[in-house]
Amino acid sequence: MSYQTDPLGILAPKTVETWEWEKVVHGLGLPCVEFQMLETLIKAAISEFAASDDRVLGSLITAELSFNASVELLYALLRIPMGRVKSSERTQSDSRAVRHR
Repeated sequence: MSYQTDPLGILAPKTVETWEWEKVVHGLGLPCVEFQMLETLIKAAISEFAASDDRVLGSLITAELSFNASVELLYALLRIPMGRVKSSERTQSDSRAVRHR
């Protein structure tokens, strides 16, 4: 029987199980990659809504946000009625919300 080292450095016999190990690792890695892609798209949307003319500012806004915070921020940005609320009205409503907390 011949032996080989698996991806973790463990000596194992060359069998079908080592091939299955690679499939399992690929299967576990794929959701991680897809989740990272989703997080990147959410942060790109936040950057576009918050600072569509300045990519650096958009990146700074989302740089240290967790996934949950990013989703909440995107949701808040989507709830702002674009073009229908004057900035003075938005500031007044924001200050009322801060006082009630």
